[in-house]
Amino acid sequence: MKLGIIGTKYSGKTSLFNGLTGSNADTSGYQKGKVNIGVIKVPDERMERLIAMYQPKKITYTSIEFVDPANSSDSDEIGSQRLGQLREVDAFVHVIRCFENSALGISNIDPSEELESINLELILADMDSIQRKKERLEKQVKSGDAKIKEQVRILQGLKETLDNNLPLRSRKITFEEQAIIDELQLLTNKQVLYAANIAEQDLPGDTARSLSGVETISGILGENASVIAVCAKIEAELVELEEDERREYMQELGIQSSGLNKLINTCYNMLDLVTFFTCGPKEVKAYPVPRHTKAPHAAGKIHSDIERGFIRAEVMNYKDLIALGSEAAVKEKGLFRVEGKEYEVQDGDMFCFRFNV
Repeated sequence: MKLGIIGTKYSGKTSLFNGLTGSNADTSGYQKGKVNIGVIKVPDERMERLIAMYQPKKITYTSIEFVDPANSSDSDEIGSQRLGQLREVDAFVHVIRCFENSALGISNIDPSEELESINLELILADMDSIQRKKERLEKQVKSGDAKIKEQVRILQGLKETLDNNLPLRSRKITFEEQAIIDELQLLTNKQVLYAANIAEQDLPGDTARSLSGVETISGILGENASVIAVCAKIEAELVELEEDERREYMQELGIQSSGLNKLINTCYNMLDLVTFFTCGPKEVKAYPVPRHTKAPHAAGKIHSDIERGFIRAEVMNYKDLIALGSEAAVKEKGLFRVEGKEYEVQDGDMFCFRFNV
């Protein structure tokens, strides 16, 4: 999974990046051409149980790559060069300042202005990509090619949504539209997690002040928006501590879980992802896939040859394995199954794929 961190200047997005990835990226201001990239493993207590059970030689966790592009110049804009870095991400984490900063002379808290600023930039970038593609195709329309005419029609429909100041994720996307969105690497169809960056004194995140920021953002975007409260400053401090110290500091602050865990869980729900595992003495590995993914496509996450030559999937679920204590017990209870090409992956499934190429 690849997540792009976006936000206006001084929203705290690079501090959050540091807190999430354990990096030490400069938070002092604009750096020309700078893009911070960090990769973290996704914590999953199921992996620890499976590792203890199988004692594998190799362990591979699910990972998330965070991309944090610097804002353009001294403005709040992301900038065209850095927008290019964001076209390949799976979703955005939009950091919104919900704190005052007297050192920088920032006293007003206006989530609506920050939302509008970034959303408008993404919409304008998509409009530009669509318009340029549309103009190129319109020059070929006279050839009478029906496929070209259909593409122009689709582009016009996407453009009309953007003209109404709405992101493409606000509309139901057809298969044909998705093909063009993928080709142009458009931005506003991507899902967004909104992170209300609260002040340290507003922790643990359920104070009237922090809830006000979250409720304001949710009120603007609608109840279906994914919004969490985090304190980027504290997250950046926590990541530098040893485990015992971190746990003690979190207890002092009244924090039940880190911002990283909160963000990962929310992203998984937002993107509707489930995790499956492959386990054995050689390796224990976790794979995230969209819910309703069918067995052959899941097999392709391991290797394209396995998907191409898919025969069947031998599967049991993590919950059954832990409840019964061994693979033999799972088989004895009749919970070890053989599934075909139409089987949809369930969260916690443990697969052995049979294939022939």
